[in-house]
Amino acid sequence: MIPPNGGIGFCRSTGLVAKIIRLGEWLRFRKGEINHAFIIHPSGMVYQAEARGVTNCRQIEDVAPGGQIWVYPFPDDVNPESVFRFCRINIGKRYGWGSILAIALDVLLPLWTPAFRRPDTWICSALAAEALRAGGWVRSNLWPDIYVVTPTQLRDALE
Repeated sequence: MIPPNGGIGFCRSTGLVAKIIRLGEWLRFRKGEINHAFIIHPSGMVYQAEARGVTNCRQIEDVAPGGQIWVYPFPDDVNPESVFRFCRINIGKRYGWGSILAIALDVLLPLWTPAFRRPDTWICSALAAEALRAGGWVRSNLWPDIYVVTPTQLRDALE
């Protein structure tokens, strides 16, 4: 299940927040299958932004109990060690609640997107996208602001 060099994962969790995220994804993109993105080390350790901040304290099987997980290898132009290094230096950073607010407002008011992101905060998909960029996956034309990229947008870019 885990690619030999690590990779990126997406999941469909079962909790209330997960359902709200999927509803927002459905309202925005007419897709609502996933609600979380994370980076997977070959050891099975997961780097992710969760409500308590950026962590690496879970194994992949603990990310979405009772839910579903999809795993993708890193794109060919990505240096996995650079991805993991980026994730390690961000462990302990706070969760990006302001980014979540900006995304929610963008769903409701798509022509007016305020920027509420605070420095040194991350949401799951932004952490994963920026880690991929640190590893050499440069796709700056895909999103106007990588810090509010959603799990669906990131997965669509990888497919």
